[in-house]
Amino acid sequence: MKLYLCPDCWHEVYGNESRAPQSIHWTDGHVCHFKSPEDMPTEKIISFEKLLAGLRGVDVPEELVDQVNEHLRVAYEEEVKLMCRYALKAKLPEIILHPFRTAGSQHIAEFEVKDRAKPDDPSRMNFHMQNTSQWVYAGCILYDERDSRVSRHH
Repeated sequence: MKLYLCPDCWHEVYGNESRAPQSIHWTDGHVCHFKSPEDMPTEKIISFEKLLAGLRGVDVPEELVDQVNEHLRVAYEEEVKLMCRYALKAKLPEIILHPFRTAGSQHIAEFEVKDRAKPDDPSRMNFHMQNTSQWVYAGCILYDERDSRVSRHH
């Protein structure tokens, strides 16, 4: 099953991998036309498949591959949902989920929800030298080779 979202109201539904679910008519008159998160034009959310591909060649113990993949899938879907909900708080939202980058034994997929309506203030840098002035929500999905754990950080 794959996660699909309505770009107008962020309703979510799970459907077949090969095509998005049919539209849903709500009692308030709104009609949802679902899209895969990576197909929504104003967002830069990589697909789960591309996120997972970022770990190819990484040392994952064979007996833990399925477990790590499942934990990554759950983390991905939960963060996509949260990012979409936080985007509703922004006047000009921008949603980004980056592919994994490597830092030692850690593989980090950073994400952020920005409000482009907020002033861009270069003096608002965090410990990691990231400009936080437009952030509404941010964090990362992390895979650590040392213990084969998937975690989320905000």
